[in-house]
Amino acid sequence: MAEMQRNLQILDFKCADYDQAVKEGTEKNVLESMSLMTVLSKIDNEN
Repeated sequence: MAEMQRNLQILDFKCADYDQAVKEGTEKNVLESMSLMTVLSKIDNEN
């Protein structure tokens, strides 16, 4: 269950970062827009 929650948080960060990229008019790949380590550190900081 914790694994699923973590995956959902990763998706939330990816989506938020992608939305920001779209607003800025940049053509970023969703997976490249934020590094995985950045996402994981943000999640760890929240928990």
